[in-house]
Amino acid sequence: MKKSLTRQSNIELLRIIAMLMVITLHVCNAFGSWLVPRVTAHPFHWLGIILTNTACIGCVDIFVLITGWFGTRFKLSGVLKLVFQVVFIASCMFVMLWALGCSLPNNWHYYVQAYWSYWFACSYLVLYLLTPALNAFVEQADERSLRRFLITFYAFVVPLSYFFTDLGRGFSAISFVGLYLLGRYLRLYLSPRLGDDFSKWKLGSIWLGITVLIAGLLWTCTLTSQTATTYMVNALFAYTDPLVIIASSALLLCFARIKLQSHTINWLAMGSFAAYLMHQQLYVRPHFFKWFTDLDAQFSTLPYMLLAAGSIMGVYLLACLLDVVRRWAWKGIMAITRFKTTPNITQNE
Repeated sequence: MKKSLTRQSNIELLRIIAMLMVITLHVCNAFGSWLVPRVTAHPFHWLGIILTNTACIGCVDIFVLITGWFGTRFKLSGVLKLVFQVVFIASCMFVMLWALGCSLPNNWHYYVQAYWSYWFACSYLVLYLLTPALNAFVEQADERSLRRFLITFYAFVVPLSYFFTDLGRGFSAISFVGLYLLGRYLRLYLSPRLGDDFSKWKLGSIWLGITVLIAGLLWTCTLTSQTATTYMVNALFAYTDPLVIIASSALLLCFARIKLQSHTINWLAMGSFAAYLMHQQLYVRPHFFKWFTDLDAQFSTLPYMLLAAGSIMGVYLLACLLDVVRRWAWKGIMAITRFKTTPNITQNE
């Protein structure tokens, strides 16, 4: 009898949090760059924005680390499912914009652009295509070999990512490869070794300490020098920043020690990728930014925070519902074509 797959709700909860971090990070980006005159005029207002940015910057690293934590097996239908999810969600966003009376492109080229403008989906797809080779390497290598590779990998990739656009400070598939292998290493070797010596509270404290450290450095720099701020943002606000990678790894290990099982969490986690595709659709993005900047202009700090949090949760829940329709459509296509389906990209393996 084939063993059924059971989602680990503790990690699925972290997956949800990671996507909420993504949305929140984009909300913060709607307010523009951290210029010295802006920050000095409202220092504590911007401290909140900078701290929120810093807390969320590990979102992409966490999402890919989770993929490596569970591992994934390549199947052609998995590639088709990922492509279909991108096309389906992006197309639904065009329908939504039309229904709301928003302006749409008048050239087919601009419509097509919306489907391949998702940088994360492109890098994730390349990672998925490489998983057979990555899994074979992990299976054949012992802990020492995998650890040496990771040290060598990051020794070269981290500094080079700041200078070469092909690496893009962690936006490339190459960076995803490192995170995937790191996720495998964390689960297979580091997590068992740490055992009870590092509780979830200690690991959570590592994430919190690094977050406060980075936010404090950035806030202090922005109060004094724009040049220093630009340099520090480029150095610290990168997915290849060692501090961000360590903090993200600590948070993953923290949630791995939480005992939790919930059907609701598992269901919500299935819509996480759809939440990214929905709010970052090329022609939805400007309306997304405008919504939050308009709220900020109309309300004081506390009401704005509550409305912004509610809006972020609303975006996520709407994406979950839309993804249910997407899964129904995919199952219908598979039934017609008689393709054997594979688990969703967020499914544990």
